[in-house]
Amino acid sequence: MGEFFEEIRQSINTQLESVERTAGSMLEQSKLAIPAIRQHIERLREHVLRDGFADPSDEVTFFRNELPHFYKHLIFYRHVYFIETRRPVVKEEEALFLEQERAALQLHFEKYREFYTYFRSGETFLDEKLFVRGNEDLLFTIEEYTDVIDSRFCTSHSYLVARMHADNMILAYLNELETGDKLVLHQSHEPITWTDPKVGLIELCYALYSKGAVNNGKAHLKDIIKGVEYIFNITLGNYTAVIQQNIRIRKKTRMAYLADLIKFTESHMDDQDEHPQYK
Repeated sequence: MGEFFEEIRQSINTQLESVERTAGSMLEQSKLAIPAIRQHIERLREHVLRDGFADPSDEVTFFRNELPHFYKHLIFYRHVYFIETRRPVVKEEEALFLEQERAALQLHFEKYREFYTYFRSGETFLDEKLFVRGNEDLLFTIEEYTDVIDSRFCTSHSYLVARMHADNMILAYLNELETGDKLVLHQSHEPITWTDPKVGLIELCYALYSKGAVNNGKAHLKDIIKGVEYIFNITLGNYTAVIQQNIRIRKKTRMAYLADLIKFTESHMDDQDEHPQYK
């Protein structure tokens, strides 16, 4: 599966990058991207149904890490099509519409927060229940997705992982509509994920905001938060409460994570000075 999947992944990435370069609007992009993604998913489906997997571990890897790469793009472009065909032209109405879209994404996140925590923390003890076909019982099956997916080819939680990634892309797109900044959707490199505590990333965002390091100091904190959420594939939630109820009331060092960054960076540089062959 590894070589075949990589071939399909590179093919869809190339097509989506071409669509992004040549399409005149996001609506046009979605019209071109959706059938292309479906075609690649169908190739994967045929391969899986024909050849299966070597063992449950191979199947878990595919449904946890690989298949969501395709479904996230399909979910994203379907949502873009929805947004672009329903977005009001009156500025005030558009702002309300975008805020409602953002609120709906947050509700979905809250609904599945427990699973997202499991997934993002790197836990694996439930993987054979969640990412092996036929192993999902009623306790784990997500009913709202059972009519969307082919259970012979996908598990409901594999689709939920794709939805999680797609929602991050959609949030970034909503931000683009608000700010007018150009969003780069498809790059050939693998996505990067923040794995340290969320409070550390919030500290970093707050420091960038306080310094005025983004957009010549004109970026609001929420804009910086949205940007890093997309870059690092994470949802930071109620960051204002974290700042007010955690960071600001610390007794010793308010910006403890930034202090750790300095400490570890200086230690790393000291090690390089002592062992230059490891630079």
